[in-house]
Amino acid sequence: MQTDTLLPSIEKDKRAYILYATASYHETVQACVNSLRTFSKLPIYVYMINCHIPMLGATTFGWECDAPNIKKQEKFIDRADPDIYKMMIQRPLIV
Repeated sequence: MQTDTLLPSIEKDKRAYILYATASYHETVQACVNSLRTFSKLPIYVYMINCHIPMLGATTFGWECDAPNIKKQEKFIDRADPDIYKMMIQRPLIV
């Protein structure tokens, strides 16, 4: 069976920046995109977990999953928090 005829042709970037975040971190991600865009012309892809907030200067995707919505951004990411952990384990699925 030839699977190449069943799948659409997708052109892949050799190098790109990939970011992901929940709605409460959208301002931090936008600042990161702005910084990257200042110094790089590489594509920037942002996956917004369980929301659809566009990031200017990047291609934005909504990523729906069972990760909880983190209500507010803290100064530091608490990786011991089970809700943060559920959000962070989405990265391998995104990348």
